[in-house]
Amino acid sequence: MAKLKSESLGELLRQAHYSPENQRIIQIDACEALLHLVQPGRNYPFEFVCFHLTGYRPKRMDDPELLSYDTLVHDLPAYGEKLSLSVRISYIEAGKGRKVYTVESLARQYRISDKTISRWRCKGLVGRYMIFPDGRKRLGFLSSSVDWFVKQNRVLVDRSKNFSHISAREKADIVKRLQRWSELAGGCRQEAIRRTARYFERSAESIRTILVEHEHKTDMEGKRELFGRRASEADLAGRLEIFKDFEQGFSVPDLMKKYGRSRSNIYHCVNVVSG
Repeated sequence: MAKLKSESLGELLRQAHYSPENQRIIQIDACEALLHLVQPGRNYPFEFVCFHLTGYRPKRMDDPELLSYDTLVHDLPAYGEKLSLSVRISYIEAGKGRKVYTVESLARQYRISDKTISRWRCKGLVGRYMIFPDGRKRLGFLSSSVDWFVKQNRVLVDRSKNFSHISAREKADIVKRLQRWSELAGGCRQEAIRRTARYFERSAESIRTILVEHEHKTDMEGKRELFGRRASEADLAGRLEIFKDFEQGFSVPDLMKKYGRSRSNIYHCVNVVSG
């Protein structure tokens, strides 16, 4: 569970543990309501935050703390989680007809790891510790909380799904498809990565990482790389050879196939020599 960044909120949380249980539950809900209210790029006085969480304004402070949006996005979910550990919230009561995710079911729903969920909690995903039907207290997430977080963080969520855990079997299938591309399209490395990423609904960066890992392994075993050496590894002689063929009228697709390089790599070699 994340540690609060704000000392003032940390002190308020310590005081909250001495309040009646129903007041603590109200504060948990208030954390989420306040999170929906604050806006990126703005700072908020602690008095404002305290009032929205507790309903009262603190005594006059000599040096009132200003809390940034980023601090509140990090601290408010942690504040609510820590406070929920001190109360008894039943799974049924918390849901009230809404779906409630556990860490495990949320990970399955979005094809992400438990670590990714921990990172989401530090980015504004609000959870509550609840008493589940088996009698155990575990972290749960209301579907309304998840829906709001996903809507507010679409880019982050999509990136997290793309970088979710890839099984050994799926990696093997990805390598096989890249191998077929290597046989059919020669040196079209980037095109193979893009199309493979689209086929497996993964990010191009994930596919590229798997390809690099495979190439490193085959290099250690003395086997040929799928798409040959990349332009960044080409020496001057190699670039001169490509430029010479280009000057003699070879088409870029022909050069890509002949030298096992992508379109951008061919142009890079030509531009370096001609420039």
